[in-house]
Amino acid sequence: MIQQWNLNVQRELPGRIVIEVGYIANKGNHLQNGDTTPYNQLDTRYLPLGTQLRQQVPNPFFGVITDQRSFLSRPTVEYGQLLRPHPQLTGLDLLWRPYGNSIYHAAAIRAERSMSNGLSFLVALTVGKLIGDSEASGFFTSGGNSATQDAFNRRAERAVSVEDIARRLVVSGTYELPFGKGKKFLAGSNRIVEAVIGGWQSNGIWTLQSGQPINILQPTNQMGIYNARQRPSNNGKPATYTSGDTNDRITRWFDSSNFSITPPFQLGTAPRTLTNVRHPGVDNMDLSLLKGFAILPEGRLNAQFRLEAFNAFNKAQFNRANATIGIAATGNITSVAVNPRQIQFGLKLIF
Repeated sequence: MIQQWNLNVQRELPGRIVIEVGYIANKGNHLQNGDTTPYNQLDTRYLPLGTQLRQQVPNPFFGVITDQRSFLSRPTVEYGQLLRPHPQLTGLDLLWRPYGNSIYHAAAIRAERSMSNGLSFLVALTVGKLIGDSEASGFFTSGGNSATQDAFNRRAERAVSVEDIARRLVVSGTYELPFGKGKKFLAGSNRIVEAVIGGWQSNGIWTLQSGQPINILQPTNQMGIYNARQRPSNNGKPATYTSGDTNDRITRWFDSSNFSITPPFQLGTAPRTLTNVRHPGVDNMDLSLLKGFAILPEGRLNAQFRLEAFNAFNKAQFNRANATIGIAATGNITSVAVNPRQIQFGLKLIF
């Protein structure tokens, strides 16, 4: 179930510029959850029993369950198994259960100028927050494994979603150079001059956005309650970036000393996602230069030359940092999100 509402105010300014300011909201309920729900998880109230949960005790199902592939066919069984909601089952999982919830609020500002005197542009800024429980904020997430730590406490999973992009600015524009036939300068030039200076157009798209929250993990699950995941614990300090610029921090993006591996039979205290420390964002510029010219009169055959540069300034755009605590690669960034600068040429015939 999706509920959406918004409020927008729009006004036209001199110079054919339209300004729009809006509030956008989206609330989701009964969303398909992306992780497996362990319905046969042991209740966390048994955690104080500690190592007793792993002690072998007489198995009441011995001789009743005879499938040799199941450990419940053996004479003894872990004590914790007998305390599970369905002790006769080794697992009871449900995938894609529609129980997720999400809420999104955003402010959006847009300024647009339609083509006039060879110039048009669009500026769009969005500032918002997406909150969800586990992977339920969307059908699929791009932020890593955020499996539930306690299947019986959904409230504890509520956090800023791994898909959240707090700020996004996109600026795009088109400018027709004012030279040649029908333009402000050299409008009366001959065909040779027109072929050189006329019909040029430049375009650009600049994207600037904040990074997504870090989904903090630990490599092992030591809780002993047959659940999906155990999260690391926070050591009482907020997560912080390491010092230096982006290029200097790719081997240690955030200070992992603020977290530690959670001991056995304990719930991890770290939140599902970190919001004050995020993965790298995006700062990318794509540029293009176009030249149109007529081959045959009266528009019977035209040609267009294109020069396009993606990531035109060849700025490094880094991918996510490794957010698994307690391993050598913690905080490392080993790949890029956007390719290095690519330049391509093209020629198009229009007839």
